[in-house]
Amino acid sequence: MLSILCARRVVHILNDSQTETLRQFQKGESVDQIVRARGLVASTIYGHLLAAIERGKIVEQGSLLNLGARKGNRCGVPADQ
Repeated sequence: MLSILCARRVVHILNDSQTETLRQFQKGESVDQIVRARGLVASTIYGHLLAAIERGKIVEQGSLLNLGARKGNRCGVPADQ
């Protein structure tokens, strides 16, 4: 039982890539803009943002609501397409 608890230790830090995604997101960049700037896919960016949420780095509900509204929808596709 103790080994299971130790294996489920909570990690509170983000890796360098997650930190960069968070920095860009907090500057107001959309997921689509971050994808293009970093050469990653939208699912990776969303994974980074999820990691930030899980670690308490994004706590404002307004930030979460704006996740898909920043010049795109939840899939990172521009809203006009």
